[in-house]
Amino acid sequence: MTLVLIGYLGLAACAGFLLTFASRMPWQLEGRAAAGVVLGLSAAAMLTWLAAIPLGMSGGTVAVGAFLLLGLGGLCVRFTNWRSELRGEWMAMLRRWRSWRVLPLALLVMLAVAFFVPFYAHALELKADGLYAGYGNIWGDWSTHLAIAGYLSQAHHLLPPDNPFFSGVKLTYPFLPDFFSGVLVHFGLGLEASLPLASAIMSLALVVLFYSTAHRLAGDGWAAATAVLVFFLSGGLGFLNLLQDLHPAQPGIAGGVSALVRAILHPAREYTLDRAVGFQWLNPVLAYMVPQRATLFGFALGLIVVSIGWYARSTDSRREFLLGGLLLGLMPLLHTSSYLDLALFFTGLAVLDVAVAATRHLNPASQVGRVAVNWACFLLPAALLGAPQVLLILPPAAFNRSFLHFQVGWMSVTADYHLNIGIFWLLNTALLIPLALTAYVLGRGGKPGLLRFAVPAWLLFILPNLVVLQPWDWDNTKWFAWWAIFAAILAGVVIAHLARQRRMLAALAVFLLVVTTASGALDLVRASQRDIPGVSYRLLTTDELHVAEWARHRTPESAIFLTGWQNNHPILTMSYREVVMGYPGWIWSWGLNDDHRQADVTAMYRGLPGTDQMLRRYHVSYVVIGPEEMDTQNGPGANLTYWQFHHRVVFRSQDYQVFSVG
Repeated sequence: MTLVLIGYLGLAACAGFLLTFASRMPWQLEGRAAAGVVLGLSAAAMLTWLAAIPLGMSGGTVAVGAFLLLGLGGLCVRFTNWRSELRGEWMAMLRRWRSWRVLPLALLVMLAVAFFVPFYAHALELKADGLYAGYGNIWGDWSTHLAIAGYLSQAHHLLPPDNPFFSGVKLTYPFLPDFFSGVLVHFGLGLEASLPLASAIMSLALVVLFYSTAHRLAGDGWAAATAVLVFFLSGGLGFLNLLQDLHPAQPGIAGGVSALVRAILHPAREYTLDRAVGFQWLNPVLAYMVPQRATLFGFALGLIVVSIGWYARSTDSRREFLLGGLLLGLMPLLHTSSYLDLALFFTGLAVLDVAVAATRHLNPASQVGRVAVNWACFLLPAALLGAPQVLLILPPAAFNRSFLHFQVGWMSVTADYHLNIGIFWLLNTALLIPLALTAYVLGRGGKPGLLRFAVPAWLLFILPNLVVLQPWDWDNTKWFAWWAIFAAILAGVVIAHLARQRRMLAALAVFLLVVTTASGALDLVRASQRDIPGVSYRLLTTDELHVAEWARHRTPESAIFLTGWQNNHPILTMSYREVVMGYPGWIWSWGLNDDHRQADVTAMYRGLPGTDQMLRRYHVSYVVIGPEEMDTQNGPGANLTYWQFHHRVVFRSQDYQVFSVG
C-alpha cells in the first residue's frame, strides 16, 4: 500500500503542477512545484468529496477521485502551453542553483526540513502505554481533527457532513483538509500517520510558496527570505523573560554564557503566549499551522491567489483576474477564514484602484470602467462560488451577537489586565508594526506598487481591533493573520534594504530581525523537544485505544454513542463514530448552541425519568461509561447500577464498559 500511497500523492502533485499552467503567470520553478503540491492536494480533497456526495465515502470513491484528478491533469496537458514554459523555468532554475542567488531559498528549505520533518514525525506517536501528542496544541486541537478525519473517512452524508461532535447537526467547520486525511486512511494509514503526513507536506510547501510570493512582491531573494522568517518566527517581546530563566551553574562570564546557551537550546516556557500579562500573539506556526490544520491550505492557496492578483494588476489581464477570483471562490471549505480575509482585502484593493483611476487620468471615466470591469471579473466569481460554501457550513449563531460585537482594542482590554493598545501590540508583535510602517516612510522597497497593493491589508488589522468576529474573542487572530503576512513582507523589504547599507545600518538590520523573531524562534525550539514535561502529552491510554478500536471494528458506521464530553474522549477521537455531544468548548467556538444537550446527557447517564425517551430522541446506539463519565465534578456522574440493570454490556475493559441500547 505504501507504493500506492506514494503514487496517489504523486498523481495529486502532478495534477496540481499542471494546473498552475492554466494561468500565464511566470514562476520560479521551485515556487510552481510548491503551488502544484498545494493545488493538487486541495483538488484531490475537493474532487473526492464531490464524488462522495452521491456515492458515500469508501475506497471506491477514493479511486473515482483519483480518476478525476487524472482527467484534470489531462485537460491541463491538452489545453495549456506547459511544455515551453516548463523548459524555460527548468533552465532558469539550473542556472540559479549554480549561483549564490539560490542561497536564501536553500537556507529556508534546510531550516524548514530541519524543523517540520522531525516535528511531525513525533506529532502523534504510539507507545507502549498509549498515543502521545508531541506538542500541547496537538493534544488540545488534534483530537478534533482526528475525530473529523476519522468520521469523514467513512461518512455517507456529506452535503454537508454531520458533526461527529454533535449528532444530528451539520458540521460548521471547513472540513476538506481533514477530509483529505480521511482519504489517506484508505491507503492503509492510521489516523496517527495520515494527519502528520498531510501537515508535513503542506508545511514544507507553504514555506517555499511564501518565499515565492514574497519574492514576486519584493523583487529580492533576501527580502523574501527575511519576510518568511519574520512571519514564521514572529511572537512579540516575550523573549525578554529569558533573562529570568537564566540559572548559571557557576559565577562569571563563562557561567552566564553557558546558562544562556542552555536556556536557548532548552527553553523553560512559552515566550509568545502568557495570557496573564497580555502576551496573546502565539507564534503563527504553533497557533495556526500546527493545531488549526486548515490554515495550511488556507495560507498556501491564499498566497497563490495573492500572486495571481498581483500579476493580473500588473498585466491588466482579465483572464488572470478571472482565474484569481475562481481560485478564491473555491477556498471556503478548505479554510473559510482565509476566504473571508482575502475577500475583504481584494474588495478594498478594488475600491482603492478605482479611486486612484478616477483621480490620476485625463480620461477618468474610461479608465475607471476598465479597472472596475477587471475587478468585477475577480470579485464576482469569488462571491458566486464562495458564498454558497460559506452558507453550507455557517452556523445560525453567526447572525447574532455571539459572533459580532464591538470590543475596541481586542485583547488589550481583558478583565485580567488593561494595556494601552500601542503597548499591547508592541509587546505582542515586537517591531513588526514599526517595520511595516517604515516601508511607507521610506517610500521605496519592493516591486513598484507594493506599498499600494498592501494598503488594504491594514483593514485586517483595524477591523478585528474594533469588532470581535468569533464567539471566542481570541479567535480574531484568524483575521489578524493575513495582515501579519503582508506586514512581514513589508518588514522583510525594510530589513533587507538596511542590510545593504553601510556597516552600522547592516548591524541594525540584524538587530531588528533578531528582536522581531527571537520569541517565536525560542518557542519553536521548545516545541521541537521530545518527551519533556509541558511539551509532550499522552492523548489516549492503551485501554482507551482498545475501546476505540472495538467501536471502530465491531459497531455499525452509523452508530451514535453517548459519551462524556472530554476533548480527547477515545470514542470521539479514534473510533470514526458520532457522539451525542463532545467537548463543549469546540461546540461553542463553532457557533453552536448546546440546546440543553449537556443537561440531557447528564440526565441520561444518571438514569433520571425520561431517559428512554431521550435515548430514542438522540438515536443513541451505545452508551460508554468510563472514568470521565463516572466523574461527578467535571463529568456527567453516571449511575453505573442503573445501566447494569437496564442494558446489556457489549464491551468491557480495565476502565470502560459499553452498553448496547435498543
